[in-house]
Amino acid sequence: MSRSRQQTQGVALLMAIMFLAALFSLSLLLLAVLPLEMRATGRQKMETEAFYAAEAGALNALAWMETRAAKGQPAIPSGSDEHELTGSVANWEWKAVIGTVPVNPSNPDDTRPAYTVRSTAFLDGTRYRSISVALCQESMSRFAWFEESGSEGLWIGAESFRIDGPFHTNKYIQVNVPSGFYGSGNPSTFTQGVTMAGAAPNSPDGVNYNCPFGTNNPPFDSKGRPIEERYRKIFGEGGSSNVLPRVKKIQLPSHAKNLAAEAWGSELPPPTQIGVHPGLGSSSNRVEGGLYIVGDVKKMALAVSGGNRKLTITQGGNTIEVLETVSGTAVAPDGSIIPKDSTMVRTGDEFAVYSGLTNGLVYCTGNINSLSGVNRGKRTIAVDVAQGKDITITADLTRADTSPGQAPTGSRDNLGLVGHNIWIQNSSSHTEANPLDIYAALMGGRRNADGTVSGYVGPTDVYGPLTRVRLFGGLMMGDKQTWGKYSGGRQYSGMTLESRYDSHLANSPPPYFPSIAKFRVVSYREEHEQSAVDW
Repeated sequence: MSRSRQQTQGVALLMAIMFLAALFSLSLLLLAVLPLEMRATGRQKMETEAFYAAEAGALNALAWMETRAAKGQPAIPSGSDEHELTGSVANWEWKAVIGTVPVNPSNPDDTRPAYTVRSTAFLDGTRYRSISVALCQESMSRFAWFEESGSEGLWIGAESFRIDGPFHTNKYIQVNVPSGFYGSGNPSTFTQGVTMAGAAPNSPDGVNYNCPFGTNNPPFDSKGRPIEERYRKIFGEGGSSNVLPRVKKIQLPSHAKNLAAEAWGSELPPPTQIGVHPGLGSSSNRVEGGLYIVGDVKKMALAVSGGNRKLTITQGGNTIEVLETVSGTAVAPDGSIIPKDSTMVRTGDEFAVYSGLTNGLVYCTGNINSLSGVNRGKRTIAVDVAQGKDITITADLTRADTSPGQAPTGSRDNLGLVGHNIWIQNSSSHTEANPLDIYAALMGGRRNADGTVSGYVGPTDVYGPLTRVRLFGGLMMGDKQTWGKYSGGRQYSGMTLESRYDSHLANSPPPYFPSIAKFRVVSYREEHEQSAVDW
């Protein structure tokens, strides 16, 4: 073998040895890294499983709360500060603890019922991951218009009504579209979403359209395809996408027992003597509830006196005045000073002053036959819904923080009314140029489509002038009743309604205003448990 060939083989052998050494080093490095990667993959897998287990607990808690709320029960059992639920997912176990908080943690002005859910995932008894969720129960006051059921024989005049906010019915709507409506200068009938639990038969969008005089002018063509410019004229900028049929039903409460309890403010039996009773709870000189009124009320007038809120109630031959010093001191009938944050109840020359303010809830076991005035502060006025008691609005019902005719810019003076029926008294003096102003969330009705919000229509065979109602708030009804007489798609007697949605009633509802079986997440946080650091 030549010397040159020997040298070549030696170099090849050396390179092979070096290559094998490199492969050996890489193999050793791979063996060192592989367990770390496997452990990292294992940790990621456990993190994912722990997250889903904790989330399963939170979702189960939410479903449990909504099921109770749908049955008219409190979200957690009465008398409990918290409630615990447990369950499992595959090899994991979860525990969800539901607690109450006084207000929405992300918005102190939000007075809706608020809750926390902390769900923790366990494996073999060891805590691995938690999810903390803050929830707010949605209020019925979130709707601009709500119908528990809806009668198939009633409809909404596209020209007469303007619903400037969320609309829901548990059946379906029927819209009367008069001739020339699409080309008119009238605003859209609806400006936000329309949801319906039902759907009209043979209708491509679930809405039944009444087009008079044989005119074929629904907002879709002969093949059911939407004509968007027509849809926008009826349903606002969203057009056909603003109509959503076959959604989940929402039900009104069947009674107002919880409102009565909060107004009385005590576990003791409520009074039975006719009159106005402050909710003193367990105290004899401090207001802990609202106002509990026994018997019919002839007249109830809201007012503001020296910046303080005042309520004057007429029952029979008695006039009772309730003054709450929310802004500053006041002078009592005997000349003494009523301190700030106090409540005075006066009947004639007799009066009593209590420390503390009411919780804003006024509950009456009878009918309120006349309600009007200017509201100051958050307030809910309710009657015995289960016994078919009504509230009648007889004049303007406005608020101290807003000039009449202007939209509210805050929530300080939000007002809610709850009754079997909410009647609005007809008045020929309230015309298009001088409407009757109502600032409130109006709930008339109870579960199963009984009760309504409507007007005293009066003679329906006489032409105009129409009473004009301008509502800043929302309508919640068991069933929609007619507000007048119609012919040829146009109204010629009764009342017309201009509804202006007040979103402040949704985000900061009146105190104890009825809620729905739906909870909204307002905050969400994930947590790793200390015992899981060394996964």
